[in-house]
Amino acid sequence: MSAITLSKAIDEYLSTIRQKQAKSVRTIGAQTSDLRHVVRHFTEILLTDITKDSISDFFGEMVNQQRYSPATINRFWLTTVSFFNFCSEQNYIRINPLSDMKPPVKAEIRPPTVLTKAEIRQLLLAPVKEYNRIKREYDRKKKEGESTASLEKELFDSARNRAIVELLFATGMRASEAANLKKKDFNFHNCTVTIKNHGGKKRIGYFPSDDVKEALQAYTSLAGQYYGGFHKEIEDIRNRRESREESQYFFHFRNGKPLGPETVRDIVRRCAREAGIKKTITPYTLRHTLTSFLLAEGVNIYSIQRLLGITDVTRFLLTAKKK
Repeated sequence: MSAITLSKAIDEYLSTIRQKQAKSVRTIGAQTSDLRHVVRHFTEILLTDITKDSISDFFGEMVNQQRYSPATINRFWLTTVSFFNFCSEQNYIRINPLSDMKPPVKAEIRPPTVLTKAEIRQLLLAPVKEYNRIKREYDRKKKEGESTASLEKELFDSARNRAIVELLFATGMRASEAANLKKKDFNFHNCTVTIKNHGGKKRIGYFPSDDVKEALQAYTSLAGQYYGGFHKEIEDIRNRRESREESQYFFHFRNGKPLGPETVRDIVRRCAREAGIKKTITPYTLRHTLTSFLLAEGVNIYSIQRLLGITDVTRFLLTAKKK
């Protein structure tokens, strides 16, 4: 076993989880930040020189500084545990200094935010109103022979955003899962979509509601028009010339590039503001709300867990308890 520095081991760990796609992009980002903090504390030290006492001192300082919430300290702890488990598996260390240590704090796991039925109706109705408003104006201008170029961007975006919000609530999928959907993943005949999580595991989502089907069909029809007839000319995109090419991704920008998970989150937040909802709304809020509604309908919790691909059982059970 050759000696390896802490920073080198961290680089190896982060590279491995990125390649294996074992964690979501947000989790990898958080762990990268956490481990850089560890490097700054220990400086350039050999991994084998880190002991149980030095780890205990590190977390003791975090607790005593009172700069970090228990939840943040707990996240640091879980990141560090995951890292040292990796180092042990790779034989970078003979003894894992965290093997018999307890977490420095007991973080309170709060029940997730869920929406009421009235709030869900408001949220789903907001993008419908926006789409209908733009569509009426677009149809009027087209009928009267006026230019519709100024409305094409708004019409495309509103149809896409409406479809995203409807599908997120219908299936409970995560933002990253929605962003990575391909056109081939949809079966409109059976009203199903194949959802793949960041680890590559697949599950089937269902969208039997007429509202969801209508929103998806309006978006796909508009996307088809966009590539086939809206504009075929080359436009200046991000200071360089690119032609629009049809995207393999289901949800995309007008230039064919896929949406990122953060864009999906922004769309949900924007729709919540337009609906006048004061709560902080994310795709996870819709996911937890769907869980709550299914539990209220008497659906078995293990069936819900499989349907939504739930891995955080503790948080899932808190949703059930809150309901």
